[in-house]
Amino acid sequence: MNGVFHAGAGVMVGALALGGDATGAELVLCAVAGTSPDWDAALLVAGRPCYQNYHRSLTHGYAGLLISATIAGGFLFLLGWNFWHAAWLWLL
Repeated sequence: MNGVFHAGAGVMVGALALGGDATGAELVLCAVAGTSPDWDAALLVAGRPCYQNYHRSLTHGYAGLLISATIAGGFLFLLGWNFWHAAWLWLL
């Protein structure tokens, strides 16, 4: 799966969960959250062997999901979002 598919899947899940009440900002958040498991691609800067050793470790597990939802919820709280709403959308 590539980043476009991940983002699209995030939007689809968010739209299904929120129904007709989904705002554009919420769907953008779902798209960004959908791509988050592959953010470990930043390890490619350290070289392909490093990336291959760690790809699909933390960012693809439950710990990475919970950590990233907490960070996203906290960041969006600072921008005026409800923390739990933002974290829940991220978890979706």
